[in-house]
Amino acid sequence: MAPPLTSGPQGPARRLLQAAGDGDLSLFKRVASALDAGKGRLKEAVEAVQNRGAGALHLAAGRGRMKVCAYLVEELHVDVNAADDSGDTPLAYAVRGGSVETCNKVLHTVYTPLITALNVGSLKCVELLVKAGADVKGIGTVTPLIIAANNGFTEFYKCLLEAGADPDVPDDDDPIYKMKPADIKLEGSKAYNRKDYANAVKLYSMAANHCPDDATLYSNRCLCWLKMGEGDRALMDAQICRIKRPDWAKACYLHGSALMLLKDYGKACDAFLDAQKLDPANAEIQNALREAVNCLKTSCSAK
Repeated sequence: MAPPLTSGPQGPARRLLQAAGDGDLSLFKRVASALDAGKGRLKEAVEAVQNRGAGALHLAAGRGRMKVCAYLVEELHVDVNAADDSGDTPLAYAVRGGSVETCNKVLHTVYTPLITALNVGSLKCVELLVKAGADVKGIGTVTPLIIAANNGFTEFYKCLLEAGADPDVPDDDDPIYKMKPADIKLEGSKAYNRKDYANAVKLYSMAANHCPDDATLYSNRCLCWLKMGEGDRALMDAQICRIKRPDWAKACYLHGSALMLLKDYGKACDAFLDAQKLDPANAEIQNALREAVNCLKTSCSAK
């Protein structure tokens, strides 16, 4: 859980962190705007405010303040992997605070909080999650132990073994498991092109286990979810893309497309506007924004 503000920043900076910890989103936005002073660099103004390295997201995540976390991650796109002076990320704060919902819905975990902690290389988070009773076994080829082994995380591997992870994972005769990540990604694209979206999702997920920083794997998987009508899953992958590549127009476009599928037209308009700012000449984005605006107008008039 995030520690109380007994020291550290004073004045507006202190009020900003206090509002984040209290979950007062309205106050947080007002103080953030005051700190920005009209410069149009709200994200930078918020990230600059820290107490022993812990920022607003650390405090909000540690106390399970979902609305503030959602605003920071989805709208301001602050760094979810930022570490405080002790090396703890917002995920670690959320784990210590018992905010499982925050781990899953706000910090955008791909599979489970444990696998996410492994993918970002946070041993402290892994230890905290294991202590809290996280499942260390996993399913099939997407297991914490395999991910630790693939990334050469010796200490992670040892921690998982001590927690009861089974090192004797049955071998799979399917040659796909012996392929390089780039080749698995290519097979995923082939599956997508033949409209075999379910298998494409599995292949992109396997490749992402090896290359968690490759945003294109999540964007490709997001497209599959969109084709399958899985709005929530598409939204999760689109948000991961925006976190990994905040200046990528396609990530914003996918975010808007997922929100359209979920009929959240207001937020879809915002996402498409972000995409348009990054790629003003893109006709597909312009058409998507126009459709979102029309849907929003129709939705509002129907109420």
